[in-house]
Amino acid sequence: MNSHEKFTLKDYVFVIAFTLIFVTGVIGNSLVIYIFKHRQRRITTPMELIIIYLAVTDLIASVFNSLLYIYLHITSFSHWDFGPFMCVLLPSITTVSVSMSLGLIILITIERCRVLSNPFDGMFDKKHVHYMVAFVFIISIANEIPYIKDLHITHRGVATYKCVKSNLAASYTQKKGIEFKTFPESCNKNKTLQSFEHTLSTYDETTLFSCVLQSCHEVDKCMPRSTQEYMKGRLITLVIRDVLFISVFTVCNLFIYQALKGDDEREKILKQSGINHTRINPTKMCIMILALAIVFAVLVLPKDIYHIVYLARLLNKDHSISGEKAVDINSALKLLQSFNCVANVFIYARLHGSFRKSLNEVFTTIISSTDK
Repeated sequence: MNSHEKFTLKDYVFVIAFTLIFVTGVIGNSLVIYIFKHRQRRITTPMELIIIYLAVTDLIASVFNSLLYIYLHITSFSHWDFGPFMCVLLPSITTVSVSMSLGLIILITIERCRVLSNPFDGMFDKKHVHYMVAFVFIISIANEIPYIKDLHITHRGVATYKCVKSNLAASYTQKKGIEFKTFPESCNKNKTLQSFEHTLSTYDETTLFSCVLQSCHEVDKCMPRSTQEYMKGRLITLVIRDVLFISVFTVCNLFIYQALKGDDEREKILKQSGINHTRINPTKMCIMILALAIVFAVLVLPKDIYHIVYLARLLNKDHSISGEKAVDINSALKLLQSFNCVANVFIYARLHGSFRKSLNEVFTTIISSTDK
């Protein structure tokens, strides 16, 4: 960390929190992938296949979201050290993973809805699951295009001045002076790099400070272009994504509710159609779908809503929520959003009996091998 960067208490809190998400997310989602894909020898249902895809997505998000935001807080969001290509790649992975996770939760909801409300059709074919996941991936990238295409490196100077009070008749004294920063385009060609006088207004008077340049360094920053086109495109895609999630979840759960109202008839149809109904636990299905959706909504939607409001206000020329406060709010909501990568693991452990059993066997094996 350079001397001009200040690592504050809130940065420590964010770094520790994202580190916990990184460790828990990597271990938890790796266990999900291992147990569903290898421990059980074969994937028995299309839903388990979708869960593996969701775990892979959450694993990627746990790594890239956490490491990116740990870096940003260590550097106090002051610069970017990885070049133009990584400026596009790394933030894009974090946003695409969120859209991908949402798409897979929607896919799980649709698959369970079909099994319960249309037992004659049965489950999705596993081959079709691969195709649908590929489609979700393509849609997730397309949804993030307004953000991805406008990511770029900006160059700016950071000039630091030492300012001391010049009107000694003021009612208070300034012994050590104050630090003042400007952000010129370059450290070599900007008039603000010269010494100047800075005016500071107080409740009862205006104090004049004489400011002398102490240092200037140039930095790269990675951010999207703040153009009208970008803000409109990003606003539209966020609204479409969230409305799609809410709509599909609501409609599918209405179908599931109607199917469960005629539970006896459903069991009769399943037996007649030859479907192995003993593997289907409607109550656990509904609880798992509901848990995945509610957790996603609580953890992910607040950041989307904040960005929608933020972009709408910027489009209306309202910059009152910009600056350091906006960065802190965004980081807090990103932290909340990143917890979704970890929460899904606990949902599986709580509601999927075979996963919980296999998880216990893994830990028993590890403990036994350690004792030896």
